[in-house]
Amino acid sequence: MQSLPKVTNSSDPIQNEIYQKVTNRYLEQARDQLFDRSEVSSLKQNDLDSIMTDEHKAQEKIVETMLDMVKNIKQRSVAANHIIKQDILSAERSSRIADVNQSQMRINNNTLGVFNKGAYKCWLWVMLTFVFIIFFYMIIFMKLFRKSEVQAKTGLMTLVFSGTTTVVSCIGSIVSSITTLFYDVSLQ
Repeated sequence: MQSLPKVTNSSDPIQNEIYQKVTNRYLEQARDQLFDRSEVSSLKQNDLDSIMTDEHKAQEKIVETMLDMVKNIKQRSVAANHIIKQDILSAERSSRIADVNQSQMRINNNTLGVFNKGAYKCWLWVMLTFVFIIFFYMIIFMKLFRKSEVQAKTGLMTLVFSGTTTVVSCIGSIVSSITTLFYDVSLQ
């Protein structure tokens, strides 16, 4: 291979033009050697039509490939759009179900609150009835065993009366604690 001639920087335009022509000729020869164009240049006029048809076929293949890609992209976008619509519908359905469940929970909560208040009143009446029954039994017990009959049995009677008052005071404290407990629960 030849090396390119070197030119010093000159201001002569003719010399620069000659240098460019020689350089271009040299580069064309190098290209022809690399791409083996010597045969192509001789067959250029004969095969020009075949080269054009080959290029046209290659372009048609590229166009067909691009059309297939566009069809695939369109099908995928339609499928994605369908899936997104289904997801939106299921999200709306879930939202409606959640709203219905929330309203039912409010109704059940209110019903439960009414039952809690009723249970509080029921237990209150049960405890008050229990206290009154014990109180009436204590009065009956006091009527049956009068003071004159009991003076002989002082020790036993004192024990019975102190036990009865202790039981009544315990029952009273139990009733008050249960009442406050149920009242606190009904407020919640």
